Amino acid sequence: MPSHVLSATAGGDIRTNRFVSIGAANHVLIESNSGDKDVVGISQVGSQEAPIPQNSSVLAASDGYQFQYRSFGSEALLEVGTGGATRGVYMKPDNDGKGVSITSDDYGFFLPFESAIEGELVRGLITGPVYTKA
Repeated sequence: MPSHVLSATAGGDIRTNRFVSIGAANHVLIESNSGDKDVVGISQVGSQEAPIPQNSSVLAASDGYQFQYRSFGSEALLEVGTGGATRGVYMKPDNDGKGVSITSDDYGFFLPFESAIEGELVRGLITGPVYTKA
């Protein structure tokens, strides 16, 4: 499966494995919120800090710093929010950029390949906006 890894500037702190959306300036992305329809991908897996004991950052990037993200058509890991993930049920961002399952009359941006509980990372496909009608 192709992987579309791109880079952008963080328009605020962005945590790892979260949905990212278009920000207010050119080439700037922000961590997605519930209701965002301009999701463009999922933030990088790794932290911006070196993996040594005194660094416990879970940030992909701090405000103003560069980070990588995966975009449409890529396989990625997404942190699961409230309610868990169900294999084959599209997901959208919650207020923290984590993935939550969609219901009817909603947009999804990620199709999980497996089921997972809140707080776990789920592997799946980043899709363009997919609208599910009742």
